[in-house]
Amino acid sequence: MNTRWLKTLAIFVATGASAAALVKALGRFPAGPPTAPGRSRPPEPPAHDAPAPAAVETPASPGFREVAVAAPPEGQAPMLMPTEPTIEEPPPPAAVEPSPPAVPEDRETAARETAVLYAYEAVEKSAAAGERVTILSIGDVQVTELDADVARVAVPLELSHQAPGHVPRKRHARLLVRLRGEPDAWRVSWHEWA
Repeated sequence: MNTRWLKTLAIFVATGASAAALVKALGRFPAGPPTAPGRSRPPEPPAHDAPAPAAVETPASPGFREVAVAAPPEGQAPMLMPTEPTIEEPPPPAAVEPSPPAVPEDRETAARETAVLYAYEAVEKSAAAGERVTILSIGDVQVTELDADVARVAVPLELSHQAPGHVPRKRHARLLVRLRGEPDAWRVSWHEWA
């Protein structure tokens, strides 16, 4: 710290010490602004301290005055302390029947989604040892055949191949996927890179 900051800090400490001594001497904070020398302050009205209720005993604390709390107006309930919250028992669970497996309403959309998800697995499997292959983008997925039991989907991909010590290279690929229809989902039965 430089000298200027130390002087400023010393002034604040001295001001705080003198204020604490003044409060201790008066027993409370002075009322109003200080008056000029030779002038006196107007007389302060006497404090009307009502006695504390007999039921409540408070220990005398230096620097604090006892203050009586006014009773609530007639017809108004007194303020109460909050009570412990009550925990209600939840109703017993109703009998839940297991739902049938989700069958997508739109079989074509489900076939597209299955083929795209499988494309991520096929890309990982096709990577050479030590090579990292990443899908950069997926093109317009086309369903070429859609029957109740069979679907053929073409997934165009933009891939990035990165081998250790080599510059990454991009290439376009097309994954052809044949799906077998089952009651609850499509299953991949065959795939080929084109």
